[in-house]
Amino acid sequence: MNKTVDITVGAVFAIIFLAMLFIVNPWAIAVPTASVTEVGSVTPRFFPNLICIFAFIFSIITIVYSYKFAHYDSNEKFDVLDFKNKEHLHTFLTRLAAMTLLVIFPFIAGSLGIIVGGAILYILFALFCGEKNWLKAGLGSLICIALLYYFFVHIADIPMPLGFIEKFL
Repeated sequence: MNKTVDITVGAVFAIIFLAMLFIVNPWAIAVPTASVTEVGSVTPRFFPNLICIFAFIFSIITIVYSYKFAHYDSNEKFDVLDFKNKEHLHTFLTRLAAMTLLVIFPFIAGSLGIIVGGAILYILFALFCGEKNWLKAGLGSLICIALLYYFFVHIADIPMPLGFIEKFL
């Protein structure tokens, strides 16, 4: 990997998660009024905001680690992101596409629902991040989405949209 690519990707991810935290989450996740929620309960935005904050922190850690501590090839020069290098461009664009999926997810979750939309998102995210095996991506998707759905609906008591699946329940 290239130090410049790693730092640039970390910066892009940091910007995306800040945008999700301050723009997408407030716009896409409705918060009920105080008369509807119980006193002391968390709002529906709490966990998505928490995830965005942690992802932002990890993006900053990626930047700092890549700049200060990572060991790269000594012949590598650290100046400008080299988009003429097809490997650097491909890595940058696939990681950017993977993070863009996270930004558009709130928009598709309403119509497709958390289960179907989340499964599609996870599979595409895994493939963009380099997973070659569709079976692994599919199984990982099912496990992750089932755990997330169980956590939000049964533990955190936050209703999640099921999209078109609600018609069959």
